[in-house]
Amino acid sequence: MYRRLIRESKWEVLFVTKLKGFTKIELLIVLCILTVLFIVYVDMTRNFKGPIGRTIPKTSPREENRIFHPSGLSFVAPPNWDSNLNMEYHQEVSRLSVVPREGISRRYQRANFRCKLIDPPQTEQISDSVRVEFQGFPAYERMYVLRTDTFDAPAFSVYDLFINRDGEWWRVSYEIADEMTELPLIMREYIKTIRFPPKADQESDS
Repeated sequence: MYRRLIRESKWEVLFVTKLKGFTKIELLIVLCILTVLFIVYVDMTRNFKGPIGRTIPKTSPREENRIFHPSGLSFVAPPNWDSNLNMEYHQEVSRLSVVPREGISRRYQRANFRCKLIDPPQTEQISDSVRVEFQGFPAYERMYVLRTDTFDAPAFSVYDLFINRDGEWWRVSYEIADEMTELPLIMREYIKTIRFPPKADQESDS
C-alpha cells in the first residue's frame, strides 16, 4: 500500500513537472488543436437533417411522416428515416425505400424498409413462406437470417412479404443488421400503412 502511494505520487510529480515545462503559448496551441479536432469530429458525426434514426422505431406511425411515389404508392416512414432513392431516376417503377438517418457514413446499412412492384416471384422465393392475408389479398411472408455476425460484417436479417393483388405482385421488405427471425411488432404497424397505386386496368376504366 505504501509503495503504491509512493509510485502514484511520483507520477503526479512527473505530470506536474511536464505541465510546468510548457509555456503559456504552447498550452494555448495545444488547446486550439484539441478544439479544432473536436469541432471536426462533431461536424463529421452530425447529420444536418436531424437526429439519428432507430433501426426499430419506438413509436407508432404518424401520418405526417407519409412519403409518396409519383405513381401513388405511399407508406408512413419511421421517425428520422429518409428516402434513399432519387425520384428523378425512379419515377418509372413504383418503388419506395427508406433507411434510418445516420450520424456518420457506414459501410453497411443498419436497416432498410422498402416496397416495390415486381414480376411474379419464383416458387423457391415463397416455398418457405407462410401464407397470410394482407389488405384482403393473398400474401406470403418469411423472415430469415441472411448473414451471421462476422469479424468484418454485422449480422443481417431479411423480412419479405410477397403480395398478390389480382395478378399484380408486390414485395415489401424490412432488413436489419441483426440476427432476427421474427418481425418486430412495431414494424408490422408501419407495413400496414402501405397504400398501393391503382392498377393500370382500373385507371383505364375510369
